[in-house]
Amino acid sequence: MARETPVRRSRRPAQARRIRRDVPIAYHYQLRELLRAAILRKDYAPETRFPSEHELCRTYQVSRTTVRQALQALVREGLLYPVRGRGTFVTQTKILEGLATNLSFYDDMRARGIPVTTRVLTYEIEPAPASVAMPLGIRPGDNVFKVERLRSVGRSPLLTVTSYLPADICPGLEAAKLTTRGLHQILREDCGIVPARAVRSFEALPATPEDARLLKIPAGAPVQHIESVVYDEAGVPIEFFIARHRGDRTKFQFEIVQRAAPKATAGGRSAGGRR
Repeated sequence: MARETPVRRSRRPAQARRIRRDVPIAYHYQLRELLRAAILRKDYAPETRFPSEHELCRTYQVSRTTVRQALQALVREGLLYPVRGRGTFVTQTKILEGLATNLSFYDDMRARGIPVTTRVLTYEIEPAPASVAMPLGIRPGDNVFKVERLRSVGRSPLLTVTSYLPADICPGLEAAKLTTRGLHQILREDCGIVPARAVRSFEALPATPEDARLLKIPAGAPVQHIESVVYDEAGVPIEFFIARHRGDRTKFQFEIVQRAAPKATAGGRSAGGRR
């Protein structure tokens, strides 16, 4: 949640921040560029309130329509975000998530020393619908654990994740443990099950009203929708999860490894020919 702290002002000379009126460039475009530069210079601290429309009108001597156009553009870029009734705030730096070394968000953040807080929203046993049974390799109607969690970094909610596991996979799984430990950590340490690999799909989607409520973002804002099937060392599916990441706070890094390099021929081309 954004904290109400004083706005950090730019230290640059006032004349460097003026709108130029002697060039044929739209005022809202000039203002957007000036404000973007100030944000990227860290003149305004992340999660602090940005100057109001009235303040910006007075500072830059432009109309409210011009200010509104500039702010809306910066919100679309993910540099600012509105909070109803409180104003506009500076977005936190995006969290980089690595997908090449860790299968779970919790393990990835812990490995990099980033503290994560977890709130368990749902913890129950229910019959698996077909959309869950198929990736888990079980029959529709078989019981599964359904665990829905809200993960936050610092004061900001970052993602929701709904995990489904066969109900007999880990009898010691308890909701209370999930607030202080990662699910994969519990599987490894308490149940002797080692998550070994995962198959994932990524899709950019607009935030639903439920996303907006939990992640504190506007409905329709971009979210990263991820579906994943996690397998143990024997290749047995142990978890199917659906995660919804804030698009303005996360980006993903992939590592691509060539399994077997094509053999070069005498002519210098690969044996497979041109691509």
